[in-house]
Amino acid sequence: MTRLKNAMPISALTLLMTLAGVSAANESGPRWIWYPENAVSEARDADRFFRVQFDLAENPERADLWVVVDDAGEFWVNEEPLDDPDERRGGCMRFPVARLLRAGTNVLAAKVHNATNVAGLVARLTIAFPAEPERSVVTNGDWKASREAAAGWTGGGFDDSAWVQARDLGDAWAAPWSNYAAYDTAPLVTDAERAARTAALYGRRHLEDAVFEHVSLRLGSHRFSGRGVRPRTDAGNGRQRHHKAHSESSRCLRTETHGNLR
Repeated sequence: MTRLKNAMPISALTLLMTLAGVSAANESGPRWIWYPENAVSEARDADRFFRVQFDLAENPERADLWVVVDDAGEFWVNEEPLDDPDERRGGCMRFPVARLLRAGTNVLAAKVHNATNVAGLVARLTIAFPAEPERSVVTNGDWKASREAAAGWTGGGFDDSAWVQARDLGDAWAAPWSNYAAYDTAPLVTDAERAARTAALYGRRHLEDAVFEHVSLRLGSHRFSGRGVRPRTDAGNGRQRHHKAHSESSRCLRTETHGNLR
């Protein structure tokens, strides 16, 4: 069997493939979003407006909207305002909205007020159908955002082409909100997304160790894959010594490689 001397360990390659799948799972989950600005300096005591349009093949039999806002919000489904939530878990609110959804085009809209500091919105609308598979509509960069409201902005006939794409601030566990119980997003995250995050955290730590060990071994033996770098020999005394440039690049490469994996 031919051995690839400079190949990365199989365990590291397996982890890379696993993390790629985990990343896809995380990207499909709800994301914290806001208008593309610095909320701390540009949106103190201010409202921002968000909307997303989606199509349904049939009328749902059940639909629940879970949402967390920083700091306060109002919500609409197809121009109908949502009253008090049926359930609260910390700062996470649940609204049953099946009666407001219909086959065809639908719109979910939110007005979010920021008092001070950072601001954001994260939500998941879970929809169950009589025949179709269950579906989720989540906050992400596909949502439209605006600093100003306009007539009809909560409905399907509104032209939002002048609105901008919402800024993606991170997944449901993003800081600083993950540090506070008032912004607990557990109810709007699926078991699969939670498992994917756990796998990502575990796998990333082991991947860092595996890759850093591989790079360290290669540098320690002066084997730079693809570069053909070898120790130089001092013709005067027969001793091997490293060229200064090679030595400097070795230290830099090791430091930068380790830092970029964090």
